Amino acid sequence: MRHYAAIGQAIILARKEGRDPYQAIEGVLPWDNYVSSVAEAEALMRPETFDFLQLLDTRFSVARRYSPLVWKNFEFKGDASTQGLREAIGLLRTMDEEKLTELPASAPTDFVDKRWKPYVKTGEGLHRGYYELCVLSELRSNLRAGNIWVTGSLKYRDWEEIWLPADRWTAIRDSGNIPLAIETDFSRYWSQRRKELEEQFEIVNDLVARNALPDVTIENDRFHFHRPPSNAPKDIKRIQRLISDRMPKIKITNLLLQIEETLHISQYFTHRLTGEHVDDSITLWTAILADALNLGPDKMAAASPHTSFKRLVWMYTWFINDDAYRQALAALVNFEQNLPWAQVQGPATTSSSDAQFFPTGQVRSDMARVNRHYGSEPGLFFYVHTATQLRQAFHVQVITTWLHQAPYALSGLLYHESDLQIERHFTDTLGYTDEISALFHMMGYRFVPRLRHFNDYKLYAPGKITQFPLLAPFIGGRINDHLMDRKWDDLLRLGTSIKLGVVTPPLALQRLSGHVLQNDLALALREMGRIDQTLTRLNWLQDPLLRSDSQTSLLRGESQNSLQRAVFFHRLGRVRDRDFESQSNRASGLTLVTAAIVAWNSVHQWHIIQELRAEGENITDEHIRHISPAQWDHIGLTGDYLWDMLLKVNLMNLRSHSA
Repeated sequence: MRHYAAIGQAIILARKEGRDPYQAIEGVLPWDNYVSSVAEAEALMRPETFDFLQLLDTRFSVARRYSPLVWKNFEFKGDASTQGLREAIGLLRTMDEEKLTELPASAPTDFVDKRWKPYVKTGEGLHRGYYELCVLSELRSNLRAGNIWVTGSLKYRDWEEIWLPADRWTAIRDSGNIPLAIETDFSRYWSQRRKELEEQFEIVNDLVARNALPDVTIENDRFHFHRPPSNAPKDIKRIQRLISDRMPKIKITNLLLQIEETLHISQYFTHRLTGEHVDDSITLWTAILADALNLGPDKMAAASPHTSFKRLVWMYTWFINDDAYRQALAALVNFEQNLPWAQVQGPATTSSSDAQFFPTGQVRSDMARVNRHYGSEPGLFFYVHTATQLRQAFHVQVITTWLHQAPYALSGLLYHESDLQIERHFTDTLGYTDEISALFHMMGYRFVPRLRHFNDYKLYAPGKITQFPLLAPFIGGRINDHLMDRKWDDLLRLGTSIKLGVVTPPLALQRLSGHVLQNDLALALREMGRIDQTLTRLNWLQDPLLRSDSQTSLLRGESQNSLQRAVFFHRLGRVRDRDFESQSNRASGLTLVTAAIVAWNSVHQWHIIQELRAEGENITDEHIRHISPAQWDHIGLTGDYLWDMLLKVNLMNLRSHSA
């Protein structure tokens, strides 16, 4: 390549100076060497029609390390279109058992497409290596598409086993009791949605024509958003300092004891077998704190003289589990929701969710994966839902870093156990897909993702694009209502299955959306999501308050992440546990303790605000809405973890006295 670059430069220069180009070439490379180099380059070149499949035969031995185990250990079933492929799998299984190497001429080949055909079918018959590689490739594609399923598998089981059984769905549909928040007759549904789309397109098209989009300009067929000025009171920082300076210093153990005295959180942790309540709340909270601080039972036992390693392990074994953690967190969220501080914030109907990355070091775990966005170290996500008005986490899930986050955004709203009535949910770009937008809409939530590259996402029109000429550059196509109509019954069945808890959103969308070969149901769900997200984006262009609310909600979620990062500081913040249950306990313990900190801060901040008001400070409700209880500077998180057995402080009494 260097020779040819030098020769090219010489020829360019020769033409520019009017010299003989052949002499210019020989000035770089002797002519005979040049001729031989051309022949060598031709020999090295791959043909224009080169296909990497040509190289796979040399790597067949790699596939043979595992393919016999695949045929032997898994039972594959599927629809009629995969009959030939499943027969081929059975043939390969038999050949391995009988140690045969030559494929019979009668081997099924209907699954071999035109790309594989030249390699599989040769003049001498079927090529064993390419045949088996083709079977593996097609098996992968059909597993992802849901056309083949595996007996006993969770992820790749028969779709009919995942959602509502046909007879139960028929009974629900015929009774008219479909538990979804949408119109269940497609004609009426599409009529309503089409009308909404047309109205919003006309409004935005008119605003563009008048150059009247609020805080938005258009340049080179791209929207540019301008940030409005802050609406925070001018003296907010002074008020925040006044409150922060008066916050009482407290050790984390005493803070948790006050929470226990007020809410009796220990009542939610019962024995796995007998159902009896825990009789040692100090040891229980020590175990919870060991999860939250990322200490683990061994180091916590050394730092807490009130308990032993054996006692902590006993507590983990018999009392601590996900169900107990969820109920305890719900109790804390409900408590804070009824505080005077929370009443000033307004109704807690808005939430956000975000994934927080925690490295695992070199610990081998099925959950831990490398995500290049966070470096080369493997890790996992704690996916946290935060109530915007409360600044309080109300649900947490542990997920691996290679999974899409979007399905888990809906899971948190469906499966939390608090009394929150969430109506609108914000995420960042990673929490968004069209399919999850459709499911949010079915469940009755308004889903508002903040898209980092807004202009990369297209609008979809209900009819002809020419109806809205000024928006034409931003429209990616038309809504395929005919496809939705054809798959409407299946769409309702899917939504009902999720609503009734028969299948979770992550599992359903993994089967539908993660396929190489997308089926019609997945495509119909995408069309429904495009309707919802087109309306959201049109509202986003018109409504600066919506954009501001999104920013506020996500920032408050990030402040919750900062608090969790501060608490989860031992072992350099690395999750060293190998099994999912222990990892989940870490996430749940961390969320419960940070929720306790937020609730405790909320009570004391309100008490201090009342004192300052009594002293003549003009602290308005708008000030209070800009004060965060997700603070930790006044809390002792390090040192020995001593528990004051005589401490009896009920935060409800403190709150009543302060009022």
